[in-house]
Amino acid sequence: MKKIDKKKLVSLIYKRLGGALSKKSIYDAVSVINDSIIESLLDNKTVSVNNFGTFSTYLFHEHEGLNIASGDRQLVKPFRAVKFRAHSNLSALIEQRKDKFRDP
Repeated sequence: MKKIDKKKLVSLIYKRLGGALSKKSIYDAVSVINDSIIESLLDNKTVSVNNFGTFSTYLFHEHEGLNIASGDRQLVKPFRAVKFRAHSNLSALIEQRKDKFRDP
């Protein structure tokens, strides 16, 4: 799995803009966006990013699970998680480029 952290994202944006903005300015903007999304999700608010997708929280129910280390069944307490639903434009873009996702 390829991971992209803030530093990598900033570099990609910097290159895409041809150096028109400083990396510090781009980093600050990415941080504000990231923090805003996190704050909204922590407040159980849905976050929609135009032409990208929607992040929403949901409560995963209490259930019985298997402790892999011990092999014992145990109760897993309810917890919040985040779902992402891609916007149709993002899905269409991925569909157009799906041949790049396949292994040769």
